[in-house]
Amino acid sequence: MRRVSCNYHQRSTVVGITSEAFEQAGQSIETQNAALAGISEVFTGPQLQRGATALRSVVQTISNTPEKLNAIGVSVLDVKGNFRDLVPILEDVKTKFAGMTEGQRAAALHALAPDKKQQACREPLLKVLPVVKRNYIEQKPALGDVDKAFNA
Repeated sequence: MRRVSCNYHQRSTVVGITSEAFEQAGQSIETQNAALAGISEVFTGPQLQRGATALRSVVQTISNTPEKLNAIGVSVLDVKGNFRDLVPILEDVKTKFAGMTEGQRAAALHALAPDKKQQACREPLLKVLPVVKRNYIEQKPALGDVDKAFNA
C-alpha cells in the first residue's frame, strides 16, 4: 500500500470530515481510503483539511443532489438504483468538463457549486482523480472488500 503524507491526527481529522458523506453516498471504505490517500498526496499541512472539506462537498452533491450531475450528463446511480462508485463518477465529470467550452464549464461549475468558495475547492479535486484512482486500484485487491467482511 502506498504511504500517505499525513500523521495519525490529520488522518483521523479527515476521516471525521468525510465519513458521513461517504456513507450517505453509498461509497465503500476502500473508496474513502483511496480518496483520502489521494488528497493527502496533493494537499499538505493545513490545506489537507481544505481538501477533505472539498471532497466531502463533492460526495454530498452526489448523494443529495444527483440531478445536478444528471444535468451535465453524469449519472450517479447504476441500473439497480444504487450509487455508482466515486471514481467512475469523477472520471465522467472530468470527461464532460474536457469537452466543454470555458463558458459551458463555468456554467456547469456554477450549477454544481453556486458558491465561489465551493467552486475553488472542487476544481483541484479533478486533478487528484488520477491519484485516487491509482490508490483505489492498488489497495482493493490487498484489502478485499472491507464492507462485505463487516456485513457478513
